[in-house]
Amino acid sequence: MKISLAKTFLRYFILLFSTLILSVLLVSYYVQPAQFYLPLFKVHFFYIPLLLYVLLFALFLSGYFISQLVITTKKAHSLIEEGINALKEGQYQSSIFEDLKKGIDTSFNSGQVKEAESLLQLRNKMIQVTTLTQGNRQTGNKLAEAEKEEIVLKERHRIARELHDSVSQQLFAAMMLLSAIDENSEKIILPRKQLETIQHIINEAQSEMRALLLHLRPTQLEGKTIKDGVEQLLNELKSKIEADILWDIENLYLPLNVENQLFRVFQELLSNILRHAKATEIEVRLKQANSIVLLRIVDDGIGFNKSEKPLGNYGLQNVRERIASLGGTVKIVSVPNEGTSIDIRIPLIK
Repeated sequence: MKISLAKTFLRYFILLFSTLILSVLLVSYYVQPAQFYLPLFKVHFFYIPLLLYVLLFALFLSGYFISQLVITTKKAHSLIEEGINALKEGQYQSSIFEDLKKGIDTSFNSGQVKEAESLLQLRNKMIQVTTLTQGNRQTGNKLAEAEKEEIVLKERHRIARELHDSVSQQLFAAMMLLSAIDENSEKIILPRKQLETIQHIINEAQSEMRALLLHLRPTQLEGKTIKDGVEQLLNELKSKIEADILWDIENLYLPLNVENQLFRVFQELLSNILRHAKATEIEVRLKQANSIVLLRIVDDGIGFNKSEKPLGNYGLQNVRERIASLGGTVKIVSVPNEGTSIDIRIPLIK
């Protein structure tokens, strides 16, 4: 970069110095044709020859032009960097893209124009993809009844498998322990550890059952707003489990497909917390900032190590896939024995 600036400065200086010298010589030739070059050396101002003034003036102008070039380049790079960050955050409607268009028309050089045009093309493609994936209310309402029935059937089969693989086995293990205790009740005194084991198994089964019941709820909002659906779910949950649940839900008006997918994601995340987190406090925030929908769920549970495959990984993978289909992002931060926070960002296309 420094070498490039030095070369540019040298080119500016040579061009300006040559132009100024030529101008002085032309004027001198018009006044004194025989010795037109002598004024450069013989004419003095404050004991300084004219040639030195020409040299200093050329240096000054070159420095000024280079400084303006540096300022313009930094501004262009800053705009391009802000545009990249806006794309990363899903802010496709940001005013920074209008500034890039103005820069292309006015102040950017050829290299910066190519970078800015590539960025704008990428933004347009991302808008198209996000628009196609999100759809709108009309598209959502046109979902065929046969497709709905197939979705419901697959969901029921999945829940049946999970009930068989998890709750049924846990309850069977508890029953086997109770049967063994009953057969030997006259001979032995029940150890405390065995009681604690039975209690733990039954508690796990209850948590699993509550989580699976979330999946049996309607996967669509069925005419309700996302605020109504989420708050109803949280109120029901609050009355059934021993945990402090706090929430701050804004009244959002979203495309139907986005509402339904977001509601399904919320069910999945809440189900994971009930199954695995062992949390005593749960905090939920849902709001819209400019053209971004933000969902944040925090719990104080056991957390997990992200370098290892966590419990509920299948559910988290479902969440990532659903949010990715809307053009959004999922950020998960978890600390073992301290809790987990999940931040979801979904861009909205006007």
